[in-house]
Amino acid sequence: PVSKSTLAAFLEQAVARCAAWDGVHQAEGRSVSADRDDMLQYLLQANLWLQEYDHDRTNFLARALHDFRAPLTSLNGYCGLLLEGMLGPLTGEQKEVIRRLEQSGKRLGRMSSSMYALTLGRQVRQPVKLQEYPVEDCIQQALYELAAISSGKNISISVDLRPAPCPLFFEPTQFEQLLINLLDNACRFTPRHGSIDIVGGPSFWQRRSRPAAGVPVERRRRQSDEPNMYRVDITDSGPGIPESFLPSIFEEYTSYSGPDDRSGGGLGLAICRTIVQSHQGSIWATSGKSGVTFSFVFPLRLAECSEDLPAASILSKSSTVEIAAQ
Repeated sequence: PVSKSTLAAFLEQAVARCAAWDGVHQAEGRSVSADRDDMLQYLLQANLWLQEYDHDRTNFLARALHDFRAPLTSLNGYCGLLLEGMLGPLTGEQKEVIRRLEQSGKRLGRMSSSMYALTLGRQVRQPVKLQEYPVEDCIQQALYELAAISSGKNISISVDLRPAPCPLFFEPTQFEQLLINLLDNACRFTPRHGSIDIVGGPSFWQRRSRPAAGVPVERRRRQSDEPNMYRVDITDSGPGIPESFLPSIFEEYTSYSGPDDRSGGGLGLAICRTIVQSHQGSIWATSGKSGVTFSFVFPLRLAECSEDLPAASILSKSSTVEIAAQ
């Protein structure tokens, strides 16, 4: 959509030219306002063409990502056959290589699934299957997949997780992809012999609705500062992010084109935001002199919908609950 400033600049230039040719227009029996209406019509038509192009591009990308997942499924299947010894015995080193290849294939599969959901996010409400799962296992799996990068740069990684007062519910595959994206960003921009700190624990998150007339409206049902979210902070010792780009760092295709541009291709952090929002959480970044901290929170008790769920849904590890992505 055209912004007000762009439209204003376009019309100002058009009016200036029309004013210069006013004599010619009057001789032809046309007014400045008529030409202005024609130019506005051309601008609106161009905007419709751009929207149609964006729609076609989105459909093409969605089909490509859908077809991309099929060979990855076959790749993971063949790796599984090799690891199980169905095609002959393997040495320990060979199994480790195939195991890493399988993990990379699964990571590509999660990335394609996340990009597919990101592409269709504005058109389709994708359900999220929540299940009870330890957050420690997801972090350890993410660190295992990024071990080659972190060890190659001799980066020290510390993990400090405080237990939650109640079971944590999330979709493990998406949560692992979220952590992998954030930790991969931290590893790529942390200098050699740098450090990454992962801190997590229960936290109170004061959720408010959009301000009405500049005054925030309180949404809490009761006045209490008890933990209602689980918060994870990932802090690295890499270069900072310009303050002006912090609010838009999680937008699609955002890039500030600096020597230490941490936005990457513009999709990794956007996928992180999509995953966190689908879990009814929030994600943000803060930049300081000693590095950047990426933080996110997600509900401890499935936010408002937890009270409407049956007791068995939050007690059994095998049970799953679907919520619609916001």
